[in-house]
Amino acid sequence: MVLPDTPHLYFAGNCDAFATDLIQDEDHKIECRLVCVPSFAETGTAVLVNLETLEANEIRVEDPGV
Repeated sequence: MVLPDTPHLYFAGNCDAFATDLIQDEDHKIECRLVCVPSFAETGTAVLVNLETLEANEIRVEDPGV
């Protein structure tokens, strides 16, 4: 898969665990927040992303009802 432009936010679902990283180009002009989101049904984890700052936070629910 080739993306013609760098997105500001790129996420992947059904990952093993929550993870995030901020990738920047050499000039620090382009930023892309990478977010790995685990299965909510298995982990009770959701992710909130602030679209202004690209800060990502994990939210956990004790009993996802599985």
